[in-house]
Amino acid sequence: MNSKERGRYLEENEDLSDAHEASALEGDTAPPAPEETVNLHFIAIVHRKGHLYELDGRKPFPINHGSTSGDTFLMDAARVCREFMTRDPSEVHFTIVALCKV
Repeated sequence: MNSKERGRYLEENEDLSDAHEASALEGDTAPPAPEETVNLHFIAIVHRKGHLYELDGRKPFPINHGSTSGDTFLMDAARVCREFMTRDPSEVHFTIVALCKV
């Protein structure tokens, strides 16, 4: 499957939808109503071949945020995150998770 086919499969898979709904209902906070429009989503910030990329499924292609390295990636990624947060200082719905080797 190409990326569009994989995305469509995930969108239309009833088993995944049921598992997602069951998991969401286990949380400490009330989930939004199914018919409610939610404008929250995940992005990834990755280091690839000396560049810092933003991967956002709502955008048609990766966004290149400039050069980075293994030594500067954390600070460069933090800079991009700060740029997101300064766009709307009153917004509090930000979560950052690092997936890395320890």
